[in-house]
Amino acid sequence: MGDLVRHLLFWAPMLAAAGRRVDPVPVAASEAEVSLDGWPQRLVAAHTDVTTAWSDPAAWTGTTSMGAPEQLPAPMVGGMVLGEFVLHGWDLARTGGVEPVWSDAVLAATAQAVDAMAGMGRDMGIVADAVPLSDDAPLLDRIVAASGRDPR
Repeated sequence: MGDLVRHLLFWAPMLAAAGRRVDPVPVAASEAEVSLDGWPQRLVAAHTDVTTAWSDPAAWTGTTSMGAPEQLPAPMVGGMVLGEFVLHGWDLARTGGVEPVWSDAVLAATAQAVDAMAGMGRDMGIVADAVPLSDDAPLLDRIVAASGRDPR
């Protein structure tokens, strides 16, 4: 759980900065160096900042960067942000013994984003092969499986 929280805290400023088109201010030099002191409050604040940045419709237009010089389509990065929130939210909830719930609209948008990006993630070695599920599996399970996680 600590590694997951460090990951979330490390990347949140970059995700927020991408939505605002500003240079990110890293919280540490690497994920491993992120402090876990006060992590629950810090995680809520970090994710509120990301949500605020991507709640602006302008964040979804044009191109943006995740801190690298290469520009990416903003809707692609916004989809990555949504996938990060739902998939890592699922990871965190399951680690804590909680069954996460999202609206149908959030899950539909997440499914679209994950489906669009999973192949690229597999090519980059950051997403495992999809876990086979039946076609009638719940949408959240299908999203999780498409990302290489086993929802069971």
